[in-house]
Amino acid sequence: MNEPLQCRVINLDRSVERLAAVTENLSTIPIVWSRFPAFEPPENDFLSDVRYRKDRASAMLGRQLSRGEMGCFQSHLGVLEQFLSSSATHCLALEDDIQMSCEDFQKLCDIFDWLKTAAAPRWSCLNLAGVYHKRFRAIESFKTVSLRRAYQFPVLTSALLWSRAGAGDFIHMVSRDGIWGPVDYQLRSYLAKTGLGLSVSQPLFKLSTDTSTISGRYISESAKLLSKAYLKRKSTLYFWSTLNQIKGT
Repeated sequence: MNEPLQCRVINLDRSVERLAAVTENLSTIPIVWSRFPAFEPPENDFLSDVRYRKDRASAMLGRQLSRGEMGCFQSHLGVLEQFLSSSATHCLALEDDIQMSCEDFQKLCDIFDWLKTAAAPRWSCLNLAGVYHKRFRAIESFKTVSLRRAYQFPVLTSALLWSRAGAGDFIHMVSRDGIWGPVDYQLRSYLAKTGLGLSVSQPLFKLSTDTSTISGRYISESAKLLSKAYLKRKSTLYFWSTLNQIKGT
């Protein structure tokens, strides 16, 4: 599984304990990986990225991105850019709060091998940690887990498997439209439009009990549900995901 696959674990320089924990866990499965130093924007100027769209963030989120959200987005883009500069055919982007068992690793190998066959549909990104039980179509079963076409992509980005074409298309979209939201929101929006997102029926990568160190958010659920920006974002998401579900993409 390792030759065509580039695996990177996103980790902040200051998160030494997290790196030790994920290193210990990944040592139990036969996968070659390396650390990707997570970006941490400067405190006094963390929205200076030329790709950032402040007006669109206000319209879609009702606020500006936090420092952690911007660093998380930049880190995922950095992993994809590094992947596209290599000869690897697929990229497994992991955040440092994941855990995986040997049993789930074998399921991942089975899915990965199938995705490289002629029977597999077109796809851009497979979410291996987040699960969303609405707006999906079952594609194939692998022992106790099934692979799904995710018309509404799960928001969690702790474990993402990318195709080369999918990574290139996502980077192109960011170059064209800019950064306007957290990476999970924007990835979900993008895949709702393309219909090329995949997910699993149960997470193959579990999360540690710790909270994320690179993507902290500060908007409450109650405030989010009442915001016009939230309703606008959700209505757009529902439109595209439902359209692709009807089309059977």
